[in-house]
Amino acid sequence: MCSEVPSDDHPVKEKIRQAYCLLSKYRDSLTTDPAIQKMVGDLQMKLNASQRVMRDFDIIGMCRQCEEEEGGSCCGKGIENRYGEAILLLNLLFGVTLPKKRRWHNSCYFLGGNGCTLKVRETLCVNYLCSKIRDKLKADELAKLQDITGQEMQTAFLLHEAIKMYMRNAAHVSSRMAQTMRAIATFFDRYKEGYEGYEGYRKTTDLSKLGHCVQILLEKNCLHKGKSVFMDLGCGDGRVNIYMSYFARVSIGVEIDPIILSEYELRKKELDNFIQASKLVVPPDNIYLVRGDSLKKEAHEEILNATGLTFKDVDLFYTYSALHDLFGETISKDAKEGAMYMVYGFNKILPVYDGLKLVDKDLGGQGIVALYKKL
Repeated sequence: MCSEVPSDDHPVKEKIRQAYCLLSKYRDSLTTDPAIQKMVGDLQMKLNASQRVMRDFDIIGMCRQCEEEEGGSCCGKGIENRYGEAILLLNLLFGVTLPKKRRWHNSCYFLGGNGCTLKVRETLCVNYLCSKIRDKLKADELAKLQDITGQEMQTAFLLHEAIKMYMRNAAHVSSRMAQTMRAIATFFDRYKEGYEGYEGYRKTTDLSKLGHCVQILLEKNCLHKGKSVFMDLGCGDGRVNIYMSYFARVSIGVEIDPIILSEYELRKKELDNFIQASKLVVPPDNIYLVRGDSLKKEAHEEILNATGLTFKDVDLFYTYSALHDLFGETISKDAKEGAMYMVYGFNKILPVYDGLKLVDKDLGGQGIVALYKKL
C-alpha cells in the first residue's frame, strides 16, 4: 500500500509496478515480434562487448573499490528518477529482477551489492567516467571504451524508442478494437430475436454482455487471444462467431436451420460495409460456419475438411441454453481435458453436467452466463 512506502521511494516503486504491468500486458507480443527480437539480440551483443572491455580495463574493479573501501559512489540517490517505465520494461525483458527496496540510503535505488542491478541503463550511467578512471586509461583504451559503449547506447536508444512506439501503437489498436467491438454489438442489437423471456424457438445473444464475459475469459486465461479454437454449437446467424473471430485463432459455428444460417452472408456483408465506413477493424478471415447438427459426426467431418480441426481441438465451446444438456453430454464424452463450456441464458438455477466442473456460476456478474470445464 502507498501508506507503507517512504515518500521519497514511492515514485520509483510506482514506475517499477507499472513496468511489471506492462510486462504482463506485452510480454507475449514483444517476445514474438521479429523486429523487436532482432534488436534485443543486437543489444545483448553490445552489452556483452561493453562488459568485456570494462573488465579488461579493470573499470569494474575500480568502481567496486571506490564503493566498498573509499566510501564513495557515482551512483548517488536520485539517479533512479531518470528511469521511466519503458526502460524498466526493457530490463525485465532481459531477465532483470527489479529491486523491492533501496539497498543504501544515499545510493541509487538500482545499485546492488555487485554494482548496478540493471542491464540496460540510461545514457548518463553508461557514459559517465570519473576523473580517476580517465586518468588511469591510456588514450587508445579510452577511445576503445567510448566506441564500444557508444554502440551500446545507440542500440539501447533505438530499442527503447521501438518499444515505446510499439506500446503507443498497441494502445491505439486497443482503443480502435474496443470501438470495433462496441460497434458490432450495436449493429446486431437491431436483430435480436427472443432475447427476453421463454417464448419462441429462437434466441440470440446480447453481444454487449458477451463482450464483458470475453474480457473475463482473457483475464482468467480461459481464452488465449489468437490461439484458442472457438465453437458455437448453435450459431444462428453467426453473430457470436463474428464477435469471437477477433479473439480466437479459428471461430467455428454449426447451425441446423438453413434459413437462419442463410442470414449470415447478408448480415456479414452489411457489417463489413458498416465497419469499413466507420474506419474500424474488419473481422478476421478465420470464421467457418457449417450447416448441420452439432451432435452428428457429419457436421464435424465437414469442419475437419474445411479447417483441419476436430472436436478435440476446440478450447472453448459456446451455446445459448437450448440443447445445453445434450451439448454438455457430448463435450463431457468427446472434448479434450480442460476444454471450457460457456452456456448463455441461465440465471439462478444452473444445470449440472457429468464430467464437467462449474468454474464460474455467473461469468462477468451479469446473471446470464455460466462457465464449465471438462475434467
